[in-house]
Amino acid sequence: MPKPSLRIFILCISLASIVGVGCVVIPIPADKDRTADTVYRPKAERGDPVAALQLALAYRFGTAGVDKDEKAAWQWLTKAAEAGSMEARMMRAEALWRGDLGQSRQPAVALAAMTQLAGSGTSEQQAHLAALLEGDLGGEAQPAEAALWYEKAARRGHRYAAQRLGLLLETGRIGRQDKVMALAWY
Repeated sequence: MPKPSLRIFILCISLASIVGVGCVVIPIPADKDRTADTVYRPKAERGDPVAALQLALAYRFGTAGVDKDEKAAWQWLTKAAEAGSMEARMMRAEALWRGDLGQSRQPAVALAAMTQLAGSGTSEQQAHLAALLEGDLGGEAQPAEAALWYEKAARRGHRYAAQRLGLLLETGRIGRQDKVMALAWY
């Protein structure tokens, strides 16, 4: 049998759904989330790149029981990248591109890092670099270079890259307009 407070809550919800009237519910604070300290940090300190990345994200967004802290986010992102996380390396490069996480904007360093990752990485990393070059990630637009990377990713089956390449060809943003090729990439 449910506790009296739970029965009242269920009754209140039931009545509200029948008559369309809201109920006043007194929130009961949940235990503080300690995932960052109890799960991510111990593993990250042992060199786990996934845990270090999760800890970096927790600090970046102020989740998993920690407050937002750009400096800590950058430190854990760096540790994740050094431990081999390709996602962390890409996120570091993106932060340098934008000037996020307390870092000064360093587009040349970011572009070199992202190009290296995309050159030997996945179609996702190639498409990500292309989006950066297209200007989608806040940088100076280089649509012709973006088209080259979109094509590499699209040839590996990346659907978003194929769609963006088609759009660049359709609109002529890469110096030439080719609606037939655009249709083929779409």
